[in-house]
Parts: sequence; C-alpha cells; structure tokens
Amino acid sequence: MVGGCGGEFAAVRGARHSTLASFFWIHGRAVATALRAELIRQSRALLANVKELEKSTPERDLIVPDIAQSLQVLPHVTDKFGLLSGQTIEAVIDAYIVIEQYWSKLIIDGGEAIQMSSGGRRYVKIDSTKVSRLRGANLGVNDVIQKAIKQLSAE
Repeated sequence: MVGGCGGEFAAVRGARHSTLASFFWIHGRAVATALRAELIRQSRALLANVKELEKSTPERDLIVPDIAQSLQVLPHVTDKFGLLSGQTIEAVIDAYIVIEQYWSKLIIDGGEAIQMSSGGRRYVKIDSTKVSRLRGANLGVNDVIQKAIKQLSAE
C-alpha cells in the first residue's frame, strides 16, 4: 500500500515538473518572439534607410530619428531574461546597446542634435556630405541586430 502511494506521488510530481517546464518554455518563447519582432522592425527600418541613401545623394541635410525612442518591448521583458539562454541574453543586450548608442554615435560623427518639442522626439541633423558614414552606421547597427535575431530564432 505504501509503495502504491509512493508511485502515485512520483507520477504527480513528474507531471507537475513537466507542467512547470512547459510553462517556462512557453514564456521563454513568448519573450524571445516579442524581442525578435521588435528587432526585426528596427532592422527593416535601418535597411530601408540604407536603400534610400543608395538611390541618390541628398542635396540637403538629412534628419535622422533616434531609433532607441521607438523601443517598446525591451523595457517590459527584462525581468524575464532568465527564461532565455546566456548566449541569447548576451546577443540581445548587445543589440539594444548599439541601438541606444546609435543617436550618440551620429552626433559624435558630426551630427547636430535636434529635440522636437512635440512628444520629446530626438533627431540628428546630418550634413549631406556624410551620407556614407550614415549608411555605414546603419549597416553596423543592423549587423549586431541580425546576430540577436538569429540567436532569438534558435531559442
């Protein structure tokens, strides 16, 4: 009789462990999917900008937004990073760091900071002679983002 109860307990404990593992796996996938979607959106915007820059050389200054201001997902999921692998966390953090530094890098490269009063949006005015630098910055940021997307896809 005692042996029978022990077997039932082990089965319940095993089922509970399986349910808990499924719970964490599902939530980990949800976090990875949300981060991946946000990073894909950033990548598409950067690559669209590169294509526009390749079409023609502008004759006037360019106004470039601070892409970090469009981040919506990351602030809401950092407490769930423990559901992701260490390699994935590292790749995601690297991507978000370069996104955060993008605006500052453009200013360091000679851009002029512009703060819009409506909504607090930040922009950088880039001299039209620095198009190749802007293109390079976009491609560099995109490379880091792509590494994170690849890692999130493997999660």
